[in-house]
Amino acid sequence: MDPAERDATLINEALKKATPDYKVIIEIVCTRNSEELLALKRSYHSLYKHCLEEDVASQTTGDSRKVCDS
Repeated sequence: MDPAERDATLINEALKKATPDYKVIIEIVCTRNSEELLALKRSYHSLYKHCLEEDVASQTTGDSRKVCDS
């Protein structure tokens, strides 16, 4: 599993919890460069047939959403 696939899996697992694990999502989004984020989005779509941004937006609110949207 390459790093982008690992990140996609971690974000998907964080989103599936009864209370999404925002810490995991924020850590990944804030510590990856633009190329890594693009690879993450592609891997997420390939693995789950969903748009990463839409899935994160549908599960986050308030300040957590603002951080993830930037």
